[in-house]
Amino acid sequence: MANKLLRERNIPRLIIIVPVLSIIILTFLISYFYVSYRHQHFKIESQRLKQDYIEGEKKHLQERLESLYLLLQKRYENMEKPMSEELVSRVNIAYDTATYLHKRYSRGYNEEAVKELILGALSRMEWSGKKEFIWVTDKQGNNLLARQKEFRRNLLNYQDADGRYIVQEEIAAVNEHKEAFLKTRFNPDKPLVQLMYVKDFGHYDWFFGTGMYHVDEYERIKQSVISTLTAIQTDPDEYYYIVNSEGRIIFHPEMKLDSNIMELKDKNGFAYIKEQIIKAKKEGAGYVRYTSKSRRYDVFSPKTTLSVYFKPFDWVITTGFYAINIQNAIDNQQFLLKKEIEEEIKTILMFSFILAVLVILLTLVFSRRISDIFITYKRSVKERENALHELNDSLKERVELEVAAQREKEKMLIQQSKMAAMGDMISMIAHQWRQPLNQMSYVMMNIEGAYDDRVLSREYLDSKLKEGEKLLEYMSHTIDDFRDFFKPDKEKEEVDLCKLVDSAIGLIEKGLEKDHVSIEKRYSCEARLYLYKNEMIQVLLNLLKNAQEVLEGKEEAKIRIGIFEEEDCVKISVSDNGGGVAEENLEQIFEPYFSSKANQGTGLGLYMSKMIIEEHMKGQLYVNNTEEGAEFIIKLNRG
Repeated sequence: MANKLLRERNIPRLIIIVPVLSIIILTFLISYFYVSYRHQHFKIESQRLKQDYIEGEKKHLQERLESLYLLLQKRYENMEKPMSEELVSRVNIAYDTATYLHKRYSRGYNEEAVKELILGALSRMEWSGKKEFIWVTDKQGNNLLARQKEFRRNLLNYQDADGRYIVQEEIAAVNEHKEAFLKTRFNPDKPLVQLMYVKDFGHYDWFFGTGMYHVDEYERIKQSVISTLTAIQTDPDEYYYIVNSEGRIIFHPEMKLDSNIMELKDKNGFAYIKEQIIKAKKEGAGYVRYTSKSRRYDVFSPKTTLSVYFKPFDWVITTGFYAINIQNAIDNQQFLLKKEIEEEIKTILMFSFILAVLVILLTLVFSRRISDIFITYKRSVKERENALHELNDSLKERVELEVAAQREKEKMLIQQSKMAAMGDMISMIAHQWRQPLNQMSYVMMNIEGAYDDRVLSREYLDSKLKEGEKLLEYMSHTIDDFRDFFKPDKEKEEVDLCKLVDSAIGLIEKGLEKDHVSIEKRYSCEARLYLYKNEMIQVLLNLLKNAQEVLEGKEEAKIRIGIFEEEDCVKISVSDNGGGVAEENLEQIFEPYFSSKANQGTGLGLYMSKMIIEEHMKGQLYVNNTEEGAEFIIKLNRG
């Protein structure tokens, strides 16, 4: 019987009957069980809704106050960080101002005049209503710049409120570290904790300093938190207020600040403020329930509050919710729940009916074409199988052609790069030979002059010939260096990175001197790595040449080269003060034929450099912008 039903000619009939019967049965079962479940659930949910809402509101209070407490705690614990940053900024402004004045006027004026000029400029630097300022002290303890008259003297043996020789500690810290932070209660008459920052000026045995009081930062934090609370108070019944442990108002949306409300009572005579303070101080946080007037509904209602105690500021922070809001919310929830059940039942029945009708119509329309669809599908599968076989047969050939084309392209790029490098090398040789050729000309002129004056002796002639031989030997050595550079690297060899970098600098040094570009070296490693030596020199020359072109015509042009050793790699940094790479070019700078030099660059130098480092040496080459210019970093892995 089952086999007869599953015959191919019966499949269209089954396609019509089975879905329709399934939908009818499924609709009946879903409707029955859903209605039963929702009615039972409605009874239970109505009982639990009130308790859940109360617990949810309490949790909401706890989360709000916990977030506020964590904000206060974080700002209190980290308050010295913004203080430190502000102090460093102030002293650096003073340091930069003094350095500029010293550099500009130290040659044209006497030393005392320059000192007075610097002190006059720094005396105008003040903050917080003249409470905070820059002071200047020399390393003999003489306070050269101070606001208070009693401190305008030698303070070497001055003791702060804790008996510390604080100026001696400042001098010791500056001598050892050049700059330092110190914490002190500097003024015994005003023993407040102060964070100070001092920095060595580097001239006249002076150092600069300034400070900030902790108590001032406390007040800034308090005002910031109060401003935040003022901004977030949107619901008239969900507001915050803050009192201290004595009951004085720190913040309240309606009551007068600094009023004492310790004994404030509700309509039933309950001193709820006092209870809030006691619970918060004793337990850290606590709930209090009393009767209060709702600001939203203008009626009295039970209110539940949560209070937390923040000890560093002696703050009791409180917020709460009214029972009237809960009851209204519960009524709304119950009404919405009932409406939701009714709508869902209607929706289930409606969609079930629509779905049954659509299935019947669709199965009737398409049942006659099922057999044709099966045949068409089989034919399509066969055709796709044949096409897949053909694709597999041709794929290998296409891949080989693409690989060969890519290799040919790379060979062409490498050849173009070599031709570009050859031109640069000829230019470098010309720079290297220009000075010795001039010197050789002077030697010949000296010999000719001595001969004309009849004072040409054998000893003079020999000395000039030796001088000429040295110049010719230098020029021959220069040619050898450039010839070695163009020899192909067949195998990697162990090289000293510092010597290799110096070798690359030597090839371009005369050109840099001609363009008035200085080289600053920072070598902090003794690494020896296995590399393709000449390829590495080519990369370094590309980077140095790029920097030279960027710095052309710039005053105080400088190239910095650094070698730094890390655990698993060695980094070579080449940076300049030429202004950096335009942001829109950072992503394209290593692409072939891309050049920021209008009608001048081939666009191959950096592309070839990146290919050599990353493909031949398995390293990395990337670029960053610094404050002064561009920094190219070569990262070479060990081993």
